[in-house]
Amino acid sequence: MLFCQAFAIEEIDNKKIFYLDDCIQYAIKNSPVIEKAKLNYEISKKNYGISKSAYFPTLGASLNYYQYINSDKRYDDGYSKNLLPDFSVYLQQLIYDFGKTGANINMYDFYKIAAKYQYDDVVNETVSNVKMAYFTVLEAQAAVEVEDNNLFINEQIVKSTKSLFENNKKTETDYIDAKVNLIDAQMRLTDAKNTLDIALANLCSKMYFDDKDDLEIKEISEFYYVDAYFLPEFIKKIDGNYVYKRSEKVPPNQEIVYSAEMKELPFTLNEAYELAYENNPRLKALENTKEAITQQAKRVKRDYFPELRAKVGYNKDNKHISQVPDIHNNQLNIAVTMNSAVNIMQKKNEIDKAKYLIASAESDIEAYKKNVYYDIKKSYMDVLTAQKQIISAKEKVQRAKESLEITRKAYLSDESTKVGYLELQNARKNYNMAKLEYIARIKFYNNSLADLQKNIFMYDVNSVLENKKKL
Repeated sequence: MLFCQAFAIEEIDNKKIFYLDDCIQYAIKNSPVIEKAKLNYEISKKNYGISKSAYFPTLGASLNYYQYINSDKRYDDGYSKNLLPDFSVYLQQLIYDFGKTGANINMYDFYKIAAKYQYDDVVNETVSNVKMAYFTVLEAQAAVEVEDNNLFINEQIVKSTKSLFENNKKTETDYIDAKVNLIDAQMRLTDAKNTLDIALANLCSKMYFDDKDDLEIKEISEFYYVDAYFLPEFIKKIDGNYVYKRSEKVPPNQEIVYSAEMKELPFTLNEAYELAYENNPRLKALENTKEAITQQAKRVKRDYFPELRAKVGYNKDNKHISQVPDIHNNQLNIAVTMNSAVNIMQKKNEIDKAKYLIASAESDIEAYKKNVYYDIKKSYMDVLTAQKQIISAKEKVQRAKESLEITRKAYLSDESTKVGYLELQNARKNYNMAKLEYIARIKFYNNSLADLQKNIFMYDVNSVLENKKKL
């Protein structure tokens, strides 16, 4: 089975620190859905064993006692008959049944294989769900940082407009509008924090984790974002390194940190189709279910043929009958029998039903193949598109940042009449939205990559070509 490895969870300040792999392993270990799929697989193995037992001989034994009394006037003491304790043992073996048992065994064997792939599919689906929820949390965490910094920028704008108004350089309207935008920024931050809480609760539900308040997750190389940008005068120099005073996550000499390590796909689109058709567990489960139904149809058709069985047994009788001597008898029985009993109308309908079940299974396979084809094509193209979008979105953030700094400088300068408050707020909003859009593009890239991995049934997309033979 996949992904069944030990894992350790780091704890800081009584909070459990989870990386993506930790979340996945925790979900696999605690998922009742996976546990049920595992039990179904174990049940299928027992059903297969039961079907094979038909070739194993049947051993039987019996012990009997019989008493009969009749008060007949013709006898002085009446009439009685005792069948004293007697016993018998026998051994019965199926010799030949024209392939009925073989077809039945093959049917349960294919159902067993299908159950294993169904287990793998449940694990695969769980991994994908955890990934999607994890990326949603990372997006929400980054959005909180963006909105927190947006609030701080608005606070500085309020201070600037107030000072300019008090010095008769700007109108009171600018100051009032700045306070309105500050309230809006506070509300946006509150909404962002609420969205983060909901995202964490959703991740906990996908992981089957009890309490979101004890959970903290860490960024991954494909989704790392630290919004450390503030206006230049709030970046201070410490030991030769420029660090923003309120942020503990900012690396030296960087005002803003954001990255999405984009992986080059190690296969073409056509190769992705082949990998999916070869490895997708749900498709494999459907194919083996169809084979099982085919064997079931063979079993039904062969019910017209008889069964050949052999039986050997030993009996010991002890009889006591009044008026006659006791009887003791030993018997050895050997028999070969051929039996057949068929309801022709019932079997005809069962055979027709089996044909329809096979056709239905084939339709399920073809329909799922078409869905996989579409999903592979969409997720593959989405990954390539997202890679381009991330580059453009990152450039957009840089340009929006430059625009905000230039506009703010012009607004505060002696020539501030050339740049009004509206232009400043538009520049601030554009910069804020550019960062949120960049975060959304990173999430879209990671979601598309996770969806592609799910369809080709591979945990790490970069190890597909090396490991596909092992699946």
